[in-house]
Amino acid sequence: EDIFNLRTMSSVISLKEFDLRLMELLIVAERDLDLEWASLFHSMRQDPLFNKAYSAVVPETGSVVNSFYVYEDILLSFEIDSNSKLDYADIVMRDSSLLLQMKEKKQEFKFIKAIASFILHWIWTNL
Repeated sequence: EDIFNLRTMSSVISLKEFDLRLMELLIVAERDLDLEWASLFHSMRQDPLFNKAYSAVVPETGSVVNSFYVYEDILLSFEIDSNSKLDYADIVMRDSSLLLQMKEKKQEFKFIKAIASFILHWIWTNL
């Protein structure tokens, strides 16, 4: 419940809008490689890159929201539906203005690269 309250009090940016390449990686991995989200999220929880992790079930739909702190006050949140398919991936943070300014200036986001590298490595080792 706390994670849902946090989302309502925060700025939320769709990962698709923020970094289309990472979102496409997730979609292709799910579709073509039959990505097992539960296994990926378990590995993410074990890795120091993701300081803290939270999971919560959406009572109305049975979907599971998995959220990971990835950088300072930035949370990466995934909702997996009851069929184990990705419903959405969002970046949740207190104030998105700094993030959007950095994106407009085309500055690199080390946390996005780190997440993509982690997921690619996980996929490679779990083929």
